[in-house]
Amino acid sequence: MSDYFLEKYAKENNKDIKRFSTPAIDMLMDYHWPGNVRELENCIERAVLLCEEGVIHSYYLPPTLQTGAESETLPAQSLEDAVARLEKEMIIDALKNAKGNSAMAQQKYYIQLPVNSAIRHKDMALTIIISANS
Repeated sequence: MSDYFLEKYAKENNKDIKRFSTPAIDMLMDYHWPGNVRELENCIERAVLLCEEGVIHSYYLPPTLQTGAESETLPAQSLEDAVARLEKEMIIDALKNAKGNSAMAQQKYYIQLPVNSAIRHKDMALTIIISANS
C-alpha cells in the first residue's frame, strides 16, 4: 500500500522517487497507525513533497514516526558523554592530520590546547599528552 501511495504522489508532483530506504520502511512498519489508511496516505504524501532525492529516507517521515520510543533509537549515552566523545575524536583527528604537531593542530584546526599539558576527558579513560616538542 505504501508503494502505491509513493507512486501516486510522486507522479502527481512530478518527482522521480523510486523507493523507501530500509530505515524508513522499518519506521512505517513499526508505527501503530491509529488513523489507518488515511494517516498512511497523508504521511507518504508529506514525505514525497519534502523529498528531493530518489529515495524516501526516514527523516522525510513525520516526527510522530521519528520518536525514539517509536523507532527504538533512544540515545545510549548522555549529551555530556556524546559531547566529550566528539571532542575527543576531533582532537585526535586534528593531531593525526598535523602529524602530532600540536601547534599546527591548534592553528590549522582551530583547536585551543594548552602546550605541555594533559587533556583529560571525564569517563572516557583517555589522556592525550601534548608536548611542546611535537
